[in-house]
Amino acid sequence: MAAGGLLFVSGHDPELHGRLRYRGRVGGEVTRRQARAAARNALAAARAALGSLAAVRRCVALTCFVDGTAFPDVAADALALVTGAFGQPPVLWLRPARGLAGGMPVEVELLLELAGR
Repeated sequence: MAAGGLLFVSGHDPELHGRLRYRGRVGGEVTRRQARAAARNALAAARAALGSLAAVRRCVALTCFVDGTAFPDVAADALALVTGAFGQPPVLWLRPARGLAGGMPVEVELLLELAGR
């Protein structure tokens, strides 16, 4: 949802074709590599909403909810993806979480500042 020059991208998990791909805890049933899909999906949702990531000036905030023992590593991976996409690191909110909806291992939210708005 876009409002006032910002795009809010929330609730992205590691899904494929609308279905959760991985269930469980990161560091247990889900690998760190598999958990990265949540950040890629959040970026893909932003691209789909805007037509291109070129419309984004920067990522203001990245929030990672992670169920598992490797939560700092998953957040670092998500931060690297977002920083690579937009050139500068956002504020990072890391939230260890137990029992995310549907058994998802990670959920990612982005707050993006749009260029020229």
